Amino acid sequence: GIINDKGRHYDEMNQTNIRNSNLCHFNVSQGDRYRFRLIGAQALYAFRFSIQDHRMTVVSTDGSPLIPIEDVDFVIVNTGERYDVIVHSNQKSGNYWIWA
Repeated sequence: GIINDKGRHYDEMNQTNIRNSNLCHFNVSQGDRYRFRLIGAQALYAFRFSIQDHRMTVVSTDGSPLIPIEDVDFVIVNTGERYDVIVHSNQKSGNYWIWA
């Protein structure tokens, strides 16, 4: 998936896999909370969003607030869907993969 216009993806026009592009980095402080807005801008398939060793709280979908759904490992986002999640940076300092 593409995160903030960076990431590995398939280039339809040139029919090649782009594997050596820059990846998006987020600098966070331990103990803080961060809101991520997930947008299903893909054409065909749903994607699964997760952050290595972190749990999330889903707080809205398609712009409408929800009763928070806590302790979520991942969110599946279909075409046209939007989700807002809160991530708690409660792990020790280090590098963690974001998968989409």
